[in-house]
Amino acid sequence: INKQKALVIDLRDPTEFKKGHITGSHNIPYAKLNDKNNHFPKDRPIVFVCNLGQVAGTAAKTLKTEHGINDVFKLEGGISNWKALSLPLIK
Repeated sequence: INKQKALVIDLRDPTEFKKGHITGSHNIPYAKLNDKNNHFPKDRPIVFVCNLGQVAGTAAKTLKTEHGINDVFKLEGGISNWKALSLPLIK
């Protein structure tokens, strides 16, 4: 994530985001994702984050198929897995 300066988008609602999120991530709730599609860069990777990874997978697929952005990923296992691995979160 850091080496390629990926844009990390947290799709959870703002309340969940404030409880703990990945350093440098941006909060765009999934329901508002389509409002922001034109603003996503095509020159750097985008990583979507949600609670378990399912919503992030849908968002990544949408960006690839409907908006032609190919360097899109989901965080496997979501923020739940991130926490389980004791990786750092910002509150």
